[in-house]
Amino acid sequence: MEQLTIYNENMEKIGVMEREQVHKEGWWHETFHCWFVKIVAGELYLYVQKRQAGKDTFPEKFDITAAGHLRAHESPEDGQREVAEELGIEVDFAQFVPLGIFADEGAFQELIDREFCHVYAYRSEHALSDFHLQLEEVSGMYLIKLQDMIDLFAGKIENLQANGFEATATERTDLTVTLTVTDFVPHQTHYYQGVFGKIIEVFA
Repeated sequence: MEQLTIYNENMEKIGVMEREQVHKEGWWHETFHCWFVKIVAGELYLYVQKRQAGKDTFPEKFDITAAGHLRAHESPEDGQREVAEELGIEVDFAQFVPLGIFADEGAFQELIDREFCHVYAYRSEHALSDFHLQLEEVSGMYLIKLQDMIDLFAGKIENLQANGFEATATERTDLTVTLTVTDFVPHQTHYYQGVFGKIIEVFA
C-alpha cells in the first residue's frame, strides 16, 4: 500500500500512514501540482487534463495538467514523475516555477482530503499532439484561456470553451467542449484564485 507522510494543520510532521487511511481519517498530506502554461498571441492559456472515467475520485472531471501524491520520504522534486507518467512529456525540474504551498481541503462521500499542495507552473511550448496520455489515469487534454478560468470561478461567466482531444487505446478525437464550474475537480475557490494570481504574476 502507498505510504504518505501525515501532518497537523500547521504542517508539522506526525508520522506515516497508508493512503487509504489518510483519506478516511482526514489527515493532512502533501501533493505535487504542475500547471502547464502556454502563451498564444500574448494571451495566457492553461493545459487542463480530463480524468479517466475509471478513477475512484472525481472521474471525468477536469483538473490540473499533472498532479499526484508525494509518498513518504519524497520531496516535491520527486513529484515531477507525474508529468512524465501522465503526459508522456519529460521536463527538467529546474524548468518548473514554484508558486508556493497551498492548503486545500474538502470532504467527498467517504473521502476527507486535506492537502498541502506544492504548486508549480511550467511554460510549455508543446502542441496538443505532443501529449501521450497515461490512459489509466487521463482520458483527455484541453487548452483553456486563463482569463476564462478566472472569470468562471469568480462567477462572472457561467461556462467556457475548451479545445483539445480525448483518447482511447485505439483512437484520438479532437473536440471543443463547453464547461461549467461543476465540470472541474472541486478544489477550494481560494486555491484556484491563488494559483491563477501567481501564474499572472510570473508570466503576464
